[in-house]
Amino acid sequence: MTSASTPIARYSERTENLNAIRGRLELTEHLRANAFDRSHLLCRFDERSIDNAYNQTLKGVLRILLEFALSPRTRAMVAAFLHRFDEVPDRRVRARDVGALRFDRTIRH
Repeated sequence: MTSASTPIARYSERTENLNAIRGRLELTEHLRANAFDRSHLLCRFDERSIDNAYNQTLKGVLRILLEFALSPRTRAMVAAFLHRFDEVPDRRVRARDVGALRFDRTIRH
């Protein structure tokens, strides 16, 4: 299989109350949220994840292809690709979802 068969990882910004500092400390919000709890730190950080619109759309399209594939060889190939997206949540895909995806230099599959 080529790299085109691997899920696309994207970064998303998250804010969480953690036991250790990660990313940057949101001091003002931290003092408000944790005034009486010294065991947590309110941090903002970027997290790399394969749970994104690109992979959800790819997985949805693969599920549709699996349903309509006629030859056993094609079904096996699609199933092998689909298996690589096991950790991506299922989502119903419509044509407008595919059209809404924007491809930039970070999406090179």
